[in-house]
Amino acid sequence: MPARYTKHDRWKPSRKRTIAQQQVTSRMKAQSTHTKGLLKENIPPAATVSSTELTLPNAILPTSKNFHIRYRNERLMPQADQEAASQTQADQQSLAAAQTSLTAAKSEAKHLQERNEILTKRNHALGMRVSRAPLQKAHAVKKATARTIAQTTKHTTFALKNKNIITDTVCDTICKLVATHDVPVSSVRGVFGVIADCLGIAVEGDVSTRSIGRVLQEADVAANVQMVDEMMEVDGVTLSGDGTSHKNVNYQSHHITYTSHDGKGVTRFVGIQHEVNHTSETQLQGWKDVLHDMCDTYNTCMAGEKAVADPREVVSKVKGMLTDHAEDQKKLVRLFSDWKRTSLLWQTTEGVITTAGGMEAWEALTAGEQHLRSSEALRQLKLTIGQEKFDGLTESAKESIDFFIWAGCCMHKDLNAVKGGNTRMQSWWAHHSIDGPILLMNRDNAAAALGGSSIAQARALHVSQRGAAKALALAGAVFRHKD
Repeated sequence: MPARYTKHDRWKPSRKRTIAQQQVTSRMKAQSTHTKGLLKENIPPAATVSSTELTLPNAILPTSKNFHIRYRNERLMPQADQEAASQTQADQQSLAAAQTSLTAAKSEAKHLQERNEILTKRNHALGMRVSRAPLQKAHAVKKATARTIAQTTKHTTFALKNKNIITDTVCDTICKLVATHDVPVSSVRGVFGVIADCLGIAVEGDVSTRSIGRVLQEADVAANVQMVDEMMEVDGVTLSGDGTSHKNVNYQSHHITYTSHDGKGVTRFVGIQHEVNHTSETQLQGWKDVLHDMCDTYNTCMAGEKAVADPREVVSKVKGMLTDHAEDQKKLVRLFSDWKRTSLLWQTTEGVITTAGGMEAWEALTAGEQHLRSSEALRQLKLTIGQEKFDGLTESAKESIDFFIWAGCCMHKDLNAVKGGNTRMQSWWAHHSIDGPILLMNRDNAAAALGGSSIAQARALHVSQRGAAKALALAGAVFRHKD
């Protein structure tokens, strides 16, 4: 017997049932009616008969109506199953489409969530920036105010020292004032004050006369180092100098001229020296002292950094001298040329002796033997070997080593031209029997010409001069006498 349906399996009347559900409901009702009639009419009161012995009468057998309903339902079952399968497939497709839509929706939701986080952070950063804007503005205003105050103070004051040290700008200014503008050392501090008052600024600090002297000494050392370094880089230099006297004290100036690597002519002032006299030998010794002092200063300052500066190497680069046409200057040029040749021979000899072991042999001698072999003997030996080495050079090499030009001052040429013109003019007057300008006699010659003997008168007329040259000489003696 089929199981009975419970109330929970019944179709609720509020729901619309399909044809298959209605058929199942009809079948359930028919089965229920048949079972109830069977139990009511044919089952005895005492349930002593087993289910296997139970026989159904013909009266309660399924009728043809029930059979036709059952048969019709069985014929409709495949169609219902097919409809259910179609419905299931449609539901699966709808489910797949729903899952695809759900995945896309989740992806979009994740993207929107990330975008929302980015916008949230950006909004937070903007909010923090806005909150910091007042403080930043106040800090910028404070900083700009401090900078303006510092610049105003800087433009209104000039400090001679920085942390109690004289600045490089002040050192350069001191050197220019003393060396270029002839400002006395004792007046340098006053010049700074006058210039500051003119510009409307205040001067802070002070520079003593002792400090100014040391600044100038440092500048002199730096100038010597610079000149030696530049001369070691060029191929040739030209020397020039001139002398004068003031209150019976001789002064000799020295200059060095050379061409730099960029093709510009450079003239350096080497210095002024006091000399005991104005002879050629003394002037040559002055040049030697200047070059030796410069090289010694360079070697002391640049020890361990560059090659040692040798005065003989500097002399070998001298290609000419510029002096006046005086005889002492001509002799000076000849002496300097001999010194240059000696320096070249000395340099050539050093390489030969070092290669031959001559200096090592000299150092191996005892103190007594070294005393016997004086420095002059060693010098002569070097000169002899150097001369032999020099004689073995080619003519072009000899000319390059011996190249030395002397140039005279044009002022003496102009003076000679004036003197020659004056002499020629006086001879023209005598040749044409023309009385020239009056004689400009001094007091003694004028007295001799008036009351002296004939010999004295003739001599006074002969030595006395006339013309523009004599007039200029007298004017110079009157308005700018050397004494």
